[in-house]
Amino acid sequence: GMDGLEASRQIREKERPGGRQAVPIIALTASVLDRDPQAALDAGMNGFASKPLEMPNLLAEMARLLGHQPTAVLDSLPAPPPDTHIDTARGEQLWGGRLPHGQAIRRFLAEQSGGDGAAVGLRQWAAAPLAEQLQTAHRLRGAAANLCLPRLTQLATDLETDLKCPPGPQATATQSAWLALDAECDALAALVGPGDAAAPAAAGGLDQPEALRLVQHLAQ
Repeated sequence: GMDGLEASRQIREKERPGGRQAVPIIALTASVLDRDPQAALDAGMNGFASKPLEMPNLLAEMARLLGHQPTAVLDSLPAPPPDTHIDTARGEQLWGGRLPHGQAIRRFLAEQSGGDGAAVGLRQWAAAPLAEQLQTAHRLRGAAANLCLPRLTQLATDLETDLKCPPGPQATATQSAWLALDAECDALAALVGPGDAAAPAAAGGLDQPEALRLVQHLAQ
């Protein structure tokens, strides 16, 4: 029931009376505003890692705070155009291959429809209270970024920004934004196809190099 800043402040307050050693706290954030790192430091945090979550980079920051040898960070990839539906190269790097990336996108789309196989229906949120719309837009932005979906990420970011700006967007503008998100999810569903979690090889067209890479990963 609290954000990361308040949680960090309370952790630090509980540590002081007993003289306990301060546990390292890393801010995991998608924000690029200069004031946010300072706010995290003021709340008692020690380090920073960015969203979308890149596990090697997070582990490197953890190692730094714990005084260990930093692990290797992910190679930087050029950012795709903002209207790109799926950043395939980044998705394969983050998710360990084309197949698991595609399966993750399908799971995400199924969650938006309630998992019952119905059409994705984000437009319903246009009628929700402002706080619920804001929470959902924030969740979508984070999920889309982690799934390497640039256009969906941008649409959710724009909506979240508009919802935060007083006195808030007009109802028609909000509805248009949710319709755009809904349409983008439909486009993604068409791109990745229905898939088949029970038989991923048949559904995904797994080629020999990809199969070999997965077998080598499993052996390791």
